[in-house]
Order: sequence, then structure tokens, then C-alpha cells
Amino acid sequence: MITRFVQVVQTSAREYSDVIFSRQCVGCDRLGKVICDNCRSLIPTLAQQRDAHYELWFGAPYESVVREMINAHKDHGVRALTQDLGMVLGRAVWSAAMSSSTTRPIVLVPIPPHATSLQRRGRDTVFEIAMKAARVVSDRGMPCSVAPSLIRIHETQRSAGKSVSERREVHGSFGVRPGKLILSRVIAVDDIVTTGATTNEAVRALQAAGIGVDSIACIASTAARR
Repeated sequence: MITRFVQVVQTSAREYSDVIFSRQCVGCDRLGKVICDNCRSLIPTLAQQRDAHYELWFGAPYESVVREMINAHKDHGVRALTQDLGMVLGRAVWSAAMSSSTTRPIVLVPIPPHATSLQRRGRDTVFEIAMKAARVVSDRGMPCSVAPSLIRIHETQRSAGKSVSERREVHGSFGVRPGKLILSRVIAVDDIVTTGATTNEAVRALQAAGIGVDSIACIASTAARR
């Protein structure tokens, strides 16, 4: 109990310090900002498309400063990076939307985290970033909202450190919350895509519930592996 209390206090202190105090740049350790202007200039400004079972767009390769930003935001509670990461995801969502022939409003459906990750972090980081991305897309004139429609019904192990075959053992991981059928353009969103197994399974679950999925968008992608 005491250990858990200390963890909560430490996490809260880190999060508030992002707002109140200056920090080192997550990319180069330079003092002053969470992400310095030089490192921010290294973030790609154009999204790219990746070959996958479903159409997938990503804002940046999972390397260099973007990798450090995602890890700092997700595992170290650096919430000051939410806006920048939302911008990167927003570019991927925008590109995905522009490649579609339909003009209906967009609904982003975040991939939900593992229960252990949610308990440790105390927050759904993909949902937070998706909310920022939706604002980015809406501000560019394309109505966009977020619907946390997916739930985890089968807790697979976290994919970090797993082989390609182990990462693909995700069948039946997701379910869909009961409620109104989503009639807008649905884009499934995640922070990182590696093999694509998790996002493809999320799409399968949505489609099985009668929800058509237009595409997938993520902040960053590794090189496609087969």
C-alpha cells in the first residue's frame, strides 16, 4: 500500500512538473523545453502509407525523436507532449481521410491499452492523443470526434520484446461496447504499429459488430515485417 502511494505521488509530481517547470528535451536532453525547437523540426510533416492488410497511415517512422516522445509520454507521464503527438497522429488521420472517396464525418476509435498498462499509468494515453488529433483534423475543416468503442476482452501479453509470431497471437482480444452503431467514417487509431496484428484484430472486431472501418492511422510505424 505504501509503495503504491509513493508511485502515485511520484507520477503526479512528474505530470505537474511538465506544466509548471521546464524540463530537458526528450530528444537531446537540452534544458529548457520538453521538446526543443531543433528536435521538433526533425518530426516529419507529411504522413506516409504502409502496406498492410488494411489501409494504414502513419505520421512518422518509429525512430529518433518520435520514438523518444512516445515513450516519454506513455511510460514516464510527460503529458506536455500530448499536443505534439496529437499533431503527428492528426496528420496521419488527415491523410487517411483524404485518400477516401467518402466525405462523411470521421470517428476515431482508439485501440484500448492492456489492463496492466492502464493500471500502471493511470490513463489511456492513446485516447488522450486521439482527442488532440481529432481537434487538429476538425480545425482543418473536417469534422472529427473520438469514440472509445473497443474494449479488451482477452488480455494478451504486451507485445514489447515478442517475436513476430508471438505478436500475432491476438485473435479474440477485442470486443465492441454495446450502443449506437457508428455510421460515420471510422478510423482505428493507435500509437505504434509493428506487425499490424493488433490493429488488424481491432478492425476485425469492429467489422464483426457491423461497424465498417475506413482505415487505420497511428503516430508511428516500424518497417513492415512479414
